[in-house]
Amino acid sequence: MEAGPKDAGGMVSAMILILPVLVFAFSFVAAISQFVLDMENEYGANHSKQTAKVIRSSVVLLTVFTMFFVWSSALAMGADGMDTANEQNLPVLSYFANVTGAPFMAYMAPIVVICAIASSYFGHSLGTVEGTRYLVGLVFPSAKKISNRKMDLWVYLFIFVVTSIVAVFNPSILDMISVVGGVFFALMTYLLPMFAIYKVDALQKFRSRKTNYFVMVMGVLVLLATVWDMVS
Repeated sequence: MEAGPKDAGGMVSAMILILPVLVFAFSFVAAISQFVLDMENEYGANHSKQTAKVIRSSVVLLTVFTMFFVWSSALAMGADGMDTANEQNLPVLSYFANVTGAPFMAYMAPIVVICAIASSYFGHSLGTVEGTRYLVGLVFPSAKKISNRKMDLWVYLFIFVVTSIVAVFNPSILDMISVVGGVFFALMTYLLPMFAIYKVDALQKFRSRKTNYFVMVMGVLVLLATVWDMVS
């Protein structure tokens, strides 16, 4: 993570290349299905207004908290600190704990990191289990006879094995986020919903919104930024 040119072109390039990471940081698509089901059970079929209110509040809180953390960390670390943390493949809090040597940071950094990983894990595991059930049932119709409990156990075993392999090889987290956030989340969060809106009749009421064009442009931009970052 090196400091690039400080002119207008360098700033624009840096902003474009950081988009895949931002998409990953702000995305909660893995848990959105369970969220909608819970809202429907709580508020009935006409839950759209309450759902929009909760999502709006969550987005505001997520944006304020995340950007405060990002800006404060960037200002505290500087370009050299971010470059060192990237080379050592360390999260920001672990880097601070190693550099400062403060006992408070040494104890709190692992706790905060574990809580962040646990909350992210549960959200993504919900989406993984739900998506895997659908895909397995689609590819192997006979698998629908398997009980949900047994299917969940197989999915969690798969998640454990894959994450363990990733932990052993310890690849660059920023590279993984860029690829996953740029390709998968750009398709799932931006482009696929827009495709569904204009192809599924039940979503026809959303077709006239001007924000659709913004979502499509941002999806294409994030996808191109990922390809650009991979080949450059």
